[in-house]
Amino acid sequence: MAIKTKKFESGLRIYNLFPRLAGPITKWGEHLARIEQMGFNCVFINPFHLTGASGSLYAIKDYDKIDPFFLSHGDNGWRDFRKFIQLVKNRGLKLVIDLVVNHTALDSDLTRIHPEWYKHDQDGNLQHPFCGNPGNGGGITVWRDLAEMENGGDAGRNGLWTFWDTLIAKYMDLGLDGFRCDAAYKISPHLWEHLIKKARQRNKDVFFLAETLGCSEEEIFHTARGGFEYIYNSSKWWDFSADWCLRQYEMDRQCADSISFPESHDTQRFCGEAEGNVDLCKMRYLFAALFSKGVMMPIGYEYGFVKPLHVVKTTPQDWESGSFDLVDFIGRCNALKDKYEIFNEEGDQYVTPLSTSSVLVLKKFSLTGKERVALIMNKTGEGQKIFIANPKKFLNAHRVIEDISVEKAVEKVPESWEINLSPYQMKVLYAV
Repeated sequence: MAIKTKKFESGLRIYNLFPRLAGPITKWGEHLARIEQMGFNCVFINPFHLTGASGSLYAIKDYDKIDPFFLSHGDNGWRDFRKFIQLVKNRGLKLVIDLVVNHTALDSDLTRIHPEWYKHDQDGNLQHPFCGNPGNGGGITVWRDLAEMENGGDAGRNGLWTFWDTLIAKYMDLGLDGFRCDAAYKISPHLWEHLIKKARQRNKDVFFLAETLGCSEEEIFHTARGGFEYIYNSSKWWDFSADWCLRQYEMDRQCADSISFPESHDTQRFCGEAEGNVDLCKMRYLFAALFSKGVMMPIGYEYGFVKPLHVVKTTPQDWESGSFDLVDFIGRCNALKDKYEIFNEEGDQYVTPLSTSSVLVLKKFSLTGKERVALIMNKTGEGQKIFIANPKKFLNAHRVIEDISVEKAVEKVPESWEINLSPYQMKVLYAV
């Protein structure tokens, strides 16, 4: 498939092919035609390495082995993975895998061979990673199946940094395009700077995505110093009313471009939260696609799956019949995103107050100021009306305004316009 030459760089449109649901590596390629049809340009695979006793994808016991869960025959699986990489490349897609350097499985051989690579508590026991848990009365969540690495201090001198660099080089030699760095904010930016610099000496086009969800603005700034192209934003949790989301967006874009998502492998399925409302699921994906430069969607969103993805328990038997089919709709969303530069950068955004709190008008401006867009969103499950007396003035446009909405677009925007919005509908107005 020939890649279309463009005057601007398209943001990442990432499809998360969650490996425990997809099954053996030999089955992964069966999803690529659909992924391409929906207009994604990048495939992201969670860890598929040999796991520790807990069986969690993120409790890696051995980085050089593939877990038997993903094997369909007796070899070590890397041959199948190379074939999958080639299938991805044949469709003009990029491939990203998780890079887990904050911890290993508690029963990893590395804990015995290189105990100096790990953090220990005051009694000399291996330390478990943890994070704050606001939903647990302000307590913490401790992952007792994991052992936390000591990536700071003398790690650069005792061989740990070389271990990570060698691992990245191995993956790049396989043909990988980039890495999603799990819990990136827990790692010293000096290590990221070192690893990213070394990786780009091998291939200047390799890219790194920082998983920064749940961390503070200070931690985001601190992490971004390592040289990441993208961080993950929290727009998934925006109620379209509170002011925190745009404040966070404005601060984050000073660090790096960002990736939005309607759900992830760490969240509940949005279709379940939306009680199967297809219009709400459509709106949430379209918003995520147009809000920031990057967008990500996990396997199953296109069909309205409701079972959460689980890093231990999910199997291919959890594949659902689905509530609906959004393959065509998501394809049109991604095509819209891919067509306009303003949706592939992180320019100014602000909310325009309206007389009704049921409708959100989010205005976006390109970095050059030449392009401008209004996203007009019905936040409710009931029909709404808004009146725009002068659409050109509304967008400060010197030329004709276009309705580029994914659905129910009008051919010509009238000089004054009463817009009827169906439940959870989003109108997209564009002007230069």
